[in-house]
Amino acid sequence: MEAGRRRQLDYWRETLGGEQPVLELPFDHQRPAVPTHRGARLNIALPAPLLGELKALAQRKV
Repeated sequence: MEAGRRRQLDYWRETLGGEQPVLELPFDHQRPAVPTHRGARLNIALPAPLLGELKALAQRKV
């Protein structure tokens, strides 16, 4: 690892320290006691060339 990246990593490890506290954020509405994990769906039509490019991008290795 190069010296600059090592220095940055050391900085953040020292700044953040060990375990971080759980962040308690206010809710926008009351959550159910038992989550259903049901989400919403939005169907939109994409042009075929764009769809092909998106599929290729999703399968590309970084």
